[in-house]
Amino acid sequence: MSSCGRTFPLLPEELGRVSEQRPGLSGPWVFPAPGTVFSRSRMRTATRLTFADIAALDDEAIELPTAALVIAADEYSGLGLDLYLDKINQITLDAGRASAGLTDPEDILLAINSVIFLEHGYHGNTENYYDPRNSYLNQVIDRRTGIPITLSIIYMTVANKVGCPVRGVGMPAHFLVKHTGPAGDIYIDPFNGGNLMDSSGCAELLEKFTGGKLELTPEHMLAVGKKQILTRMLTNLLDIYTEAKDYARAIRAADLILMINPNHPGFHRDRGILLAAALRERESIESLEQYLKLAPDTREATRIRASINKMRAQLAKLN
Repeated sequence: MSSCGRTFPLLPEELGRVSEQRPGLSGPWVFPAPGTVFSRSRMRTATRLTFADIAALDDEAIELPTAALVIAADEYSGLGLDLYLDKINQITLDAGRASAGLTDPEDILLAINSVIFLEHGYHGNTENYYDPRNSYLNQVIDRRTGIPITLSIIYMTVANKVGCPVRGVGMPAHFLVKHTGPAGDIYIDPFNGGNLMDSSGCAELLEKFTGGKLELTPEHMLAVGKKQILTRMLTNLLDIYTEAKDYARAIRAADLILMINPNHPGFHRDRGILLAAALRERESIESLEQYLKLAPDTREATRIRASINKMRAQLAKLN
């Protein structure tokens, strides 16, 4: 059976822009107290969390490293969250010592950079960027390499806990981090050794990654919420597994995305097409019907209905 002419509406360079348009995902950012680390009792509780539990939380209540590790546990069964949270805690303690006594934000960020990228050896995976392991936080910690968004999760966790508040920035094609202070915004690129930039540096970076096809706008540099970050990370996995025709894993990524964004029509569409490709017609019909319910005026409604009718006819023959 064909995949119904699959064409994903979410291209890698569009992820940041689309995530900013998703309703109901942003929320007030709450920074932990400086020096806060995960307690052992809290980590044991985290090991019993499911992703559905996390998706049900308010945005500000989500702990990004825990959420990212729960995603990883879906792929790596028996994953011990406390082991990896301990490793992030150690980086935090080292960064706290390195930045002790510093007051200038740029100096603090440079101290954090020295710990994460020099002392602990984290770096962007330029050799195999689309390796799915780059999107699983346990693998990023084990291998000390990843893609911008997973390295940013580690960076944000460490920086916030040592008292230098930062937020994620969903720039298209390349996720960043920023610190907002009295002197303005400082943008940090964890994929490239924590390189510190102003907005002009971000514009150059975007031009490089899009070949000049996309011009930087103020909207590109907005801070994003935690659920938006998790959605973008999962969408990376969705695209990677779809490209590899690993439909089971792609469908699972779509399932997790829909736990966060249950009313996003595009992800119901993607899930339905993947289910059809995996020969799971009944589930495909349900997802595609939900897509049409949420987006009744879509230009592809006729084609989607034709695909639904075709699958129903095939199922009828089996009966």
